[in-house]
Amino acid sequence: MEKKENPDGAEQKALERKELDLLVGRGFRFHVTAGGRKKTFEIREPTAWVLDCLSALWLEMEPDDRLLSGEDTFLTASKQAVRKNARRMARVFAVATAGDPYSFFPFSRWVRRLLHRARVKRLTRLFYHTLRPSMMKELSVYLLATGNLADFINSMRLLSGARTTLPIKSRIEKQG
Repeated sequence: MEKKENPDGAEQKALERKELDLLVGRGFRFHVTAGGRKKTFEIREPTAWVLDCLSALWLEMEPDDRLLSGEDTFLTASKQAVRKNARRMARVFAVATAGDPYSFFPFSRWVRRLLHRARVKRLTRLFYHTLRPSMMKELSVYLLATGNLADFINSMRLLSGARTTLPIKSRIEKQG
């Protein structure tokens, strides 16, 4: 018996959702080689605090699309974008890897923050010197998927009382 393909792609969407749930639940690991030693890091679904910090860093990065789209200015604009954003990219991965400062549980609040800042600074320096652009792209894709921004936005919509769907005109017209 031949299996018919679903015209709206509901089966494909369900598979993508299942994969996203698996990625969000487990997080992902990546490896960095520094000083001849291979170090493994893990990024899990961020807490609201980590997501807030990451969003602030993401908003600071502004590549100039006008200059990057022109053939004669592309190389210069690319170099400027790298110069302005390389450390920020490393810091994004450092913040995501370090996680929430409350992971340093037995210490007081100011000690946790101090330890967290030192950890983020150390990881930023490490990632700045070891991550390659291809790895940054791959990590960015995973980080955005693990960040689960869609569920965060949907939660905001539900709690704000905003309309989450548009009315279907045909139903409204049939009732009237």
